[in-house]
Amino acid sequence: MNSISVRRHARHREQTRIKSLPQRVSKIAQAILDCIEKFKQIPEIDCAEDINHGYCDLFAECIRTKVPDARIHQWDREDGKPANHDFIEYRGRFYDAEAPGGVDDYRDLPIFEGMRLPPAKDIL
Repeated sequence: MNSISVRRHARHREQTRIKSLPQRVSKIAQAILDCIEKFKQIPEIDCAEDINHGYCDLFAECIRTKVPDARIHQWDREDGKPANHDFIEYRGRFYDAEAPGGVDDYRDLPIFEGMRLPPAKDIL
């Protein structure tokens, strides 16, 4: 699959997730959607997946400015390689740019699909 097809597929997944949100979105979902639009103004960012690959820490901070009681967590690779992911916990659910509707277990966030994960660290 070429890079244009990959990006088109990522945008389609993002639109599908947004359409699946209830008509009246929650405070956290609205904050996520607002931050996604803000981050899409950065030339390198075309979709939520782009945010999760290099901007997740800044994105999590953006969410927390809008929802102060949201907690930021960080997942780090166990093998010491430089890869991690920051995500939000709010009222017992986990969120990031690709999951504005949230998931019950952080390991179900789309970025972690197919990975075996260690516990997340609370970085508040």
